[in-house]
Amino acid sequence: MTTRMHKKLLITPLGVISLLLNGCTTVVNIDADLKILRGQSIEEVAAFLDNPDNHHELSNSEEDIWVNTENVKLSLPNTTARHSASQSGEYPGVSDVTNFGTKTDWYNFNCKLTLITDKKDIITSTKVEGDAIGCRIYKKVAEIMRANSKALARDVNEEKRGLSFQP
Repeated sequence: MTTRMHKKLLITPLGVISLLLNGCTTVVNIDADLKILRGQSIEEVAAFLDNPDNHHELSNSEEDIWVNTENVKLSLPNTTARHSASQSGEYPGVSDVTNFGTKTDWYNFNCKLTLITDKKDIITSTKVEGDAIGCRIYKKVAEIMRANSKALARDVNEEKRGLSFQP
């Protein structure tokens, strides 16, 4: 029974750590997904994201920055262990005491999206920094833009086909 409990408690923290480490990989994927924004107008993207939190004018470009913070209440495993030595004549030796339970706390997940545009307000570069939970909103923007670009390409193709049949 005790061995199973220890395994469960080890598996759960490992799962949480794995989730957080995989979040780093996800942020890389989100950054790659956002490359679809290159060549798009900053106004189109701002329509989804609202106004940037920060704006810098550089010599040949402009930098728009959005920051997202997610405050999430999580219950995670909390195991405390105590080791003690007894000098009692009745029960001499060493005893280990382990307390099992959970700890609920608030955790902050942050993400920063930086878009660099040329003087014509066309996005030339994207950069995402943070963790997967904070950055998930920007993944949704990439998905929306990808869906819209497919719809636009389909409309252009249909238009070209339609024009070829006109006298």
